[in-house]
Amino acid sequence: MCGRFTQHYAWKETHDLYELTAAKPPTNMRPRYNVCPTTIVDTVRSVGGKRVIEPMRWGLVPGWWQKSLKELKLATFNARIETVTTKPFIRTAFKQRRCLLPASGY
Repeated sequence: MCGRFTQHYAWKETHDLYELTAAKPPTNMRPRYNVCPTTIVDTVRSVGGKRVIEPMRWGLVPGWWQKSLKELKLATFNARIETVTTKPFIRTAFKQRRCLLPASGY
């Protein structure tokens, strides 16, 4: 994935495409045309077998990170498929915590 993307789906398109359970859009859903790492974006997650849309910070915060997010200087959002299961920075997140970023373009 590149370092920037756009997100301009309408609520109905997002709801139908990802089969979301919420009947109405979240209050923060709006078109965005230059989303960069560390920005709060709408994501699709599976919670209890249902798909929901939630705002999240784009990027990886490792599970072992103890300091505040402001002190995390890395904006890691990309990984190589060859090493994703072996690198300590991303392997646990890859195996256990995933979400989708509804991106319209990059």
